Formats: sequence, C-alpha cells, structure tokens
Amino acid sequence: LWPDHNHAAVSIPDGRKGTYDLAFGQYGYNREHLSYGMSNEHGGFLLEGIRIANTGFKDIDRGGESGFTRSEWMAKGLYIIDPTAKVTNELQLKATYSEETSNETYLGITDADARATPDRRYFASKDDQMNNHRTSLVLTHKVRFSPDLELTTDVYRHDLKRIWRKVNGFRSWDIADVLANPNKPSNVEALRSLQGIGDTVSPDQTIESGPNNRQFGSQGVQTYFKGRVKTGPIKQNFTY
Repeated sequence: LWPDHNHAAVSIPDGRKGTYDLAFGQYGYNREHLSYGMSNEHGGFLLEGIRIANTGFKDIDRGGESGFTRSEWMAKGLYIIDPTAKVTNELQLKATYSEETSNETYLGITDADARATPDRRYFASKDDQMNNHRTSLVLTHKVRFSPDLELTTDVYRHDLKRIWRKVNGFRSWDIADVLANPNKPSNVEALRSLQGIGDTVSPDQTIESGPNNRQFGSQGVQTYFKGRVKTGPIKQNFTY
C-alpha cells in the first residue's frame, strides 16, 4: 500500500488469515492496519486497509491545525484457471482507494525565526490544506510456464485528484525576498502581514492563495517476461 510508511503490503494468505495492528506515538500519532484474506488451490482474496494520522508538530501563530490523516483500502482477488495444468493461467484483479488531508504549507519563515522557534508557522498559513483522492484498478493475467519462467500482462487505470489550498504569494511583493530579507524597509510590513500582526494598510499587502487544483490520470497495458537461470553457483534473474 504505502512502502514509505514502514508497512509491507500483505500477500493473499495460504488458507484463512487476518491481522490487526495498532500503534500510537508523539503528537497524536496513531496508526491502524488491518487485513483479512483466504485462499485455496483455485485462488483467493485479500482485503487490506491502513489509516495513519497525527495532530502535527508545527505551532501556528494564534493557533491552527498542522497534522494529517491518510487512509488507503485495497481489495485483491486471484483465480487460477486450472491449478493442475502443466502451464498455469492466473487472473488477478486489484482495486485501491486512498485519500489524504494534510494541513501543510509551502510557506517558510525567516532565518531568525527558524533559529529561535524552528517549529513555528506564520498565521497566514493557518488555512493551508491539501486534499487528495486516488483510485486504481489493475487487471493482471499471468502465464506460468515453469517455476522459473512466467509471462505477465497488466491492464491498468490510475486517477488522482488533488486540491491544495495554500499561500501562493503577495499581490505585489516577492514572498521569497520578504523571508530572505525581512529587515529591508520595503519588506517589514509584508512580513507583519504573514505573521498576522496589525492590519493590512494597502492592496499591495494582499496575500493571495488558491486551490491549486490538479487532476492526473494514467492508463495502459504492459507485458513483461521474467525468468530465472542458475549456472553453477551463479543465479541470474532477467526481465524483458
């Protein structure tokens, strides 16, 4: 599911098997991971899900959320047409759905503030939030000629929709210059606007943010041939 979360995806089990894992940590961290599946000589299925969340460790001026919640579900089914055949044919269907809400921002802070309070976030970023939804469907056909020789074909479709409302910049000031040179006379008021100190005194101080709406899709068919050969003490794997 998510290899970057110290979590290995579960394979369709032999027989019947279910797992449940619960973990807690700092900053409201919590993780739930569950799976259930069963199989016999003709195939099997697996249902798996994981949810990871925390309350965040960044301190936003005047308060605000900086944590995230991520979850993903997967359903996988396998059917072996004739398990006793010399050359076996397998069909597998895998469907996944994932979603994420992250109260995260691109907006940084000045060097001086980073040294004094490295976990600080400016008030202007308090409403920054990313939401994404992803769906995936993969149909696989595998021909196993022998334990060391197989041909696999995947037909797949992946869709991702992401909306990230975040601070994009000022109407007139260069936000990178404001953070890099906060003591420049022309940048003082701009920095105060980012920190939520005082009132906006001119249209130039308007902080612009946008939905940054993105949608991606990928689909296709891929076929690959995998083999394993042993020559004396040397084992070789190849994929074409």
